[in-house]
Amino acid sequence: MTFTEIPPVERLVCIVREAMNCGDMPMIERIVLAYRGTPYEAALLEHPELEALLPALREQYCIYETNDEWALRAGLIATPEKGFGGSTPIARTFAYVPLEAVAAGIEDGARYCHVGSGPLPETLLALRNFVGRAQLTGVDQSAEAIQLSREFVQVFAPRSAISFLHAAGDDLDYRGFTHIHVAALVRPEYGTVQSICDTADDNVVLLLRTVSGLGSLVYQPLAAETESLLEARGFKRAATVRGHAIMQTAIYRR
Repeated sequence: MTFTEIPPVERLVCIVREAMNCGDMPMIERIVLAYRGTPYEAALLEHPELEALLPALREQYCIYETNDEWALRAGLIATPEKGFGGSTPIARTFAYVPLEAVAAGIEDGARYCHVGSGPLPETLLALRNFVGRAQLTGVDQSAEAIQLSREFVQVFAPRSAISFLHAAGDDLDYRGFTHIHVAALVRPEYGTVQSICDTADDNVVLLLRTVSGLGSLVYQPLAAETESLLEARGFKRAATVRGHAIMQTAIYRR
């Protein structure tokens, strides 16, 4: 479906419900991208039926995105001769990560940690492509994801000097990192941020991928308690980076 005209709000809610019931997450994405920033955004988010669907919709989208990432990785590994940068999701990440790096001050000499790097470490590879001499570490609570990431880097960027660490985000000592980047699907969010607040150096820069507006149909925005924790620990939002389709990045400094 393409949206050549604006349907009534009730019709949009019906489209969301039908897409969710049949697992059509790309349709949900198209609705988010087509109507964010329009007067329909508030009407949709305030609609009681859509509000009731949010927990299940976000959970279903999380499963969809996770499966899509694993499938993309498998496809790239199966045909390495085609290269790494040809897919739309990869190209989008390579365009977005430099915006995050500039806003957060990630430069040569930085010690960067990506929490929730997953089985396809495209954020780390995009950052290595932009900042050649930073120390980059991927962290994931899945041992399988870490092993797959190591294999992927060996195939596509064997001299990139990216390290990986098997650990849960809420059970890690973050001392020594200058920049800590938390993926949108990392859970527990509060526990991970609390661990960062408890152990990271005072001058650390924190990057949290999150959403606003209609993006909250598919991702949980930063929880109010997480925002309160950051404020209580002296972190202030210094910038918000947009441009990665639905996603945005909140950057915090003390």
